[in-house]
Amino acid sequence: MYNNLTNFVIKIYSYMVIKESVIKNALRKTIKEFIEEDRIEHNDGSVEIDNFKIVYEQLSFGNDNDTLYFVQIVKRDKDNPGQKSQFYAAQYLKEYYFKSLDEFKSKENEIKQLCQSLNARAYIYMNPRSEKIVNKWTKINLQRMEKHRDMKYKFQGNAKALAAGRSFDDITRPICFIDVDSNDENDIKQVMNIIKQANIKPLFTYRSLNNGIHIVLPNKEDAKKLDFTSINGDLSKYSKRVQMNAKVGVEIDKPCILYAKLIPQGYQKQQNRFNKWTKN
Repeated sequence: MYNNLTNFVIKIYSYMVIKESVIKNALRKTIKEFIEEDRIEHNDGSVEIDNFKIVYEQLSFGNDNDTLYFVQIVKRDKDNPGQKSQFYAAQYLKEYYFKSLDEFKSKENEIKQLCQSLNARAYIYMNPRSEKIVNKWTKINLQRMEKHRDMKYKFQGNAKALAAGRSFDDITRPICFIDVDSNDENDIKQVMNIIKQANIKPLFTYRSLNNGIHIVLPNKEDAKKLDFTSINGDLSKYSKRVQMNAKVGVEIDKPCILYAKLIPQGYQKQQNRFNKWTKN
């Protein structure tokens, strides 16, 4: 009887493993129709996303010596169970302000090593910043921090990072991305088809840590017209907070993952919040 029970358990486990493998392979096949590269899943359970090469291809520094790209290393609470940051559920560890492609490439290994050693992510704002405007807002932020000590404490006195990381829905910052917080193959297919039917060609696409998708688009105005009601449902009656926790959203002038090597934490908490807030 014991042997029969053992064999039964082994068969059930094998079926579960095969089923999970089939789902993963189907998802990979769907994704590879739209992207060339895939993320790396390591034996220790961590997932490595390396977007350096594809990001390099998108950068444009110009000849005005005013263009910079802002990269930030962030240690998020959700990637580090037990960490409870006081603000924004994250710790902001280091910033880079790149003025040339060579300078950027020279720091690639350093950024990867820091992310791995600190269990952090490297983010990049794909819309370039004007150094003059960043410097202007840095001065303004410093003045505000002197008047409001709580602001200085909240942003760790880093007036320049606050200036460079400030997101604007502005004509000078057209790049955005579609954030698909779902590893459901049907959801991903629907999103891809909606974008394709709108005749929008993504700049690049990559899988997130949790097997979702980030689709980087060249024009936020086109992205705003996309209708994801078939996936999210009608969110018009809900607050912005609720909409931010939907499966699919448009992220305007928000940072993309440049590099990460972390253990995925899944979408369950986010989905539970969304279901709770939208429950009739």
